[in-house]
Amino acid sequence: MIAIGSLSLNLKKVPNGLSPLRRLLFNQVGLTIGLLLVFFTVPYWGWGNYVIRRSLTSIPSNFYFYHLIVFLFIFILVSIPVFFMGRTMPLLFANLASSVKFAGVNVGKIYAWNTLGCCMGAFMMGYVFLLYLNADRVFEVGIVLACFTVMLSFFHLESRPKIRASAVVILGVVIAGVSWLPSWSQELLSAGLFRAPLVQSFRLEHPGLYLELS
Repeated sequence: MIAIGSLSLNLKKVPNGLSPLRRLLFNQVGLTIGLLLVFFTVPYWGWGNYVIRRSLTSIPSNFYFYHLIVFLFIFILVSIPVFFMGRTMPLLFANLASSVKFAGVNVGKIYAWNTLGCCMGAFMMGYVFLLYLNADRVFEVGIVLACFTVMLSFFHLESRPKIRASAVVILGVVIAGVSWLPSWSQELLSAGLFRAPLVQSFRLEHPGLYLELS
């Protein structure tokens, strides 16, 4: 999906005169929204899995079909932010204000920072932070970082001090709001499909019933 995001860009044809910098700003906004979508839906993935499992007849031929549907279900949700991630680096290349002579140097710098960011991000958010924070709080750190990239893009696009100051205030409010996001439901995350016999009548209306049946 990262490759598809990169290939979706045609930097030679900018739609409606939209500059690469403005496209980068909109891309980072899309990335942030995609991360929020994943964040709010993760607690219900188990329930969605339960709905899919109970919707299929328990016959051997449905085994692979069940796993395919679950894969597609998660793939579609995760693909939204990953799609915008794939567009970020090409848009950064497009915003390089340099001649062909210095293109190699600037591209090398972007690759170097990207490599450093990937390594540090994987180490910090995939290991260090998890020693002290739950996965949902680590995910919130990622959302805050995405908001920060939106701010950086906006600062390069807008030079008026008052507008920049207003944007900083908005960013502060957004970060504060992210810090107050509800934690993932431990009950929903821990409930399994086969913990206890499902003696009640089969219903799918609400995740709460899934907890009672699990």
